[in-house]
Amino acid sequence: MPLLQTFAPYSDESGLGYYRRLASANSLWKWREIASLANVTNYKSSLFESPDFVASQLELEPQWTRMASQQDAASRALHRMHRQRYDAICPCCLTDEVYLRQHWEHAFITACPEHGCLLIEKCPACSNWLSPEREHIELCPCGHDLRTSTPEPASSLHIWLSELLSQGGSSAMRPSLKGVEPQELASLIKLLGQHADPTLPHARKNQSLPTTLGTALEFLAPVEGMFAQWPKNFEAHVKARIEAGKKDARTVNSLLGHWLSELRKIAEHPPLKIFLETTLDVCQTHFNGRLGAHDKTSAPADANFKRVSEAAALIGVSRDTLVKAMVEGKCAYRPMRYGTKGVCNEVCLREIARIQHNRAEWVSDTAACAWLGVSPSVLKSMAAAAVIRFDAKWRSDINKCGPIRQTSLDKLYEALHQFSDVRKTDEETVGWSEFTSRRMGDKSAIAAVMQAALQGEIKAVKVGKKVGDFAFLKSDVSRYFGTPLLEAGMSISQLAKATGWKDESISHWINQQLLEAEQIQLRGQLCRVITPEQLLRFRQTFIPLSDLAKSMGTRSSSLIDKLADVDIVGAKKLPNGAQRGALIRIADLGKWAMAGLQLSRGGLFKLHDYA
Repeated sequence: MPLLQTFAPYSDESGLGYYRRLASANSLWKWREIASLANVTNYKSSLFESPDFVASQLELEPQWTRMASQQDAASRALHRMHRQRYDAICPCCLTDEVYLRQHWEHAFITACPEHGCLLIEKCPACSNWLSPEREHIELCPCGHDLRTSTPEPASSLHIWLSELLSQGGSSAMRPSLKGVEPQELASLIKLLGQHADPTLPHARKNQSLPTTLGTALEFLAPVEGMFAQWPKNFEAHVKARIEAGKKDARTVNSLLGHWLSELRKIAEHPPLKIFLETTLDVCQTHFNGRLGAHDKTSAPADANFKRVSEAAALIGVSRDTLVKAMVEGKCAYRPMRYGTKGVCNEVCLREIARIQHNRAEWVSDTAACAWLGVSPSVLKSMAAAAVIRFDAKWRSDINKCGPIRQTSLDKLYEALHQFSDVRKTDEETVGWSEFTSRRMGDKSAIAAVMQAALQGEIKAVKVGKKVGDFAFLKSDVSRYFGTPLLEAGMSISQLAKATGWKDESISHWINQQLLEAEQIQLRGQLCRVITPEQLLRFRQTFIPLSDLAKSMGTRSSSLIDKLADVDIVGAKKLPNGAQRGALIRIADLGKWAMAGLQLSRGGLFKLHDYA
């Protein structure tokens, strides 16, 4: 018998919901009258098993009934996750269009992703369940219009999960499951929900699943906690399962048992592989047994660890050296149980890479000499001067493959190049490669020169591609080498011994800049040297009062009283008021001598002629 009103189903309309909407539009009592008019039994299966026959009897388009049969088959494929005893609806969606969405029949779909609210399964007015046998979809048998109901807001997890299960896609980030199949995701949620408590034995295969919205919210509560702050909380759940597992388990399969075997099956779906990978990563850190064989869905997690002998070969040291480093705490490792009794230590690839990186920063003596362009003796002086990083005990450190740090060589070259003052000069130069004790003598002076060059106190006038090619003015370098200068002149003590002058008087004259002196380093100590030229200029300008008194056969103290009108310079006042180290300018002495001669000869000489 044909219907008065016919229309096509919506693309996301439930199969039975389509026939219920047809019955309501044609003022029929439930969908069973539709079955009677179609000359089939009053069973839902009768409407969907012969869609073409039903279409011919009700004068519907065959593609409409076929689509309804396909939607019903999809719902029945959910098996125990099919919500069919009661309806769960979104009032906001019914306000837009009055029809039952096919995804509302999924037991794990608890929210409407479009409106961000929880579904409702009871009438707000009478608190009765929404029966699938009611006459009008939008009305409760009590007369309440369900479209006027105010639903509760849903949490982000329920919205995200409902969106994935209904549409197969989501923009949320906990975690990204792009392209996930709803059925595979439902299997994962089922596994996590049924085994939320790691201390309980695994669930039976026929264990009941939520059939109502309330039980679904309760079932998903622990799952929501696992997905919050992904992946931190899920990793904590895996860690709890490891702690609750068999204490004598030697493989991860025996440790996690049924839960892991089910997770492996689910991880065959690529978007869900991340859950197995995260689980194995946690097992690597917190379980000291074997991870076992892996299927094609995941890389062998144990490949991230190497046994001690293999790790030593990768690092480039002997096994004994690596074992010593592990004992001293310089190399992280984990003990792993093998077979039934054996224990073997393993090193993570990240730890191996870290040691390899650290060792690459250190070079051998030979490599350093080649890079610097200097001889081993110059390199030894550079190490003593601390212008490069040198570690004589490098062999006891697994993080070093040589005594010299490469970065210190780079910094030295950059500093010399930065402070350089390249110019053409006719003066004699000394190259960095010539700073040897055999040629230059004083080792401490060599160290001082190198330090001065590093700090920019002396500047290279020639540069090159290697440090050994840098050259400096010999005049700049020679002031750091005290021995040759000391051989040409005299120190204060030597001058005092040769002249009879007191050391403190000579030092005072130098401080008063009356006597010139060169400052050098001798055996690491500062030393002042007076050259013959400097001593000659001093004697041509001044005469010590002590020398004058000695030549006159008197004492300095009595002579200074007789020379009251003569300018006395360079005298150091003592605490008792006396003076020591007085000097008289030779020009003043000659001036007063001519004045006395003029007076004695009656003015035959004029003083200004000799002034």
